[in-house]
Amino acid sequence: MGTATDHSSTASPPSPRIPPPASSQVAELAPANLVILAGVLSSDPRPLDLASGDTLLRFEVTIRNDGDRAESVPVVRFDAMASERALTAGSPVVVVGRVRRRYFRAGGSTVSRTEVVADRVVSARRRTQADRVVAKAVALLPWSS
Repeated sequence: MGTATDHSSTASPPSPRIPPPASSQVAELAPANLVILAGVLSSDPRPLDLASGDTLLRFEVTIRNDGDRAESVPVVRFDAMASERALTAGSPVVVVGRVRRRYFRAGGSTVSRTEVVADRVVSARRRTQADRVVAKAVALLPWSS
């Protein structure tokens, strides 16, 4: 994982607040794997051409919470849209996706990588679109009504 870049002069978008399910629903929760990141691109997205012919876009999102150290989260996006490929380092973004841990062979040993597989990456400057993407993802949670 790369090092976090200091973007203290760049304001991060506010983190969306997802209400917890009612206590009576906790025992009934179905499994869900949902990630919503709101942060800043640490570097320009890097395309990777796969043997299958698909292109994978790799990047890291840095999240700086009040009083905490910056956290850098690796993100991958399959079949990125043109607007996602056009994002550059320092761009505030909202990412909606899922966590995945994958294993692969490197240097004769098995290694693992935990990353977010993005379903959508939206510029946080496009607030209405970002809000819609987050709301749509939250609505898919089993306890959403």
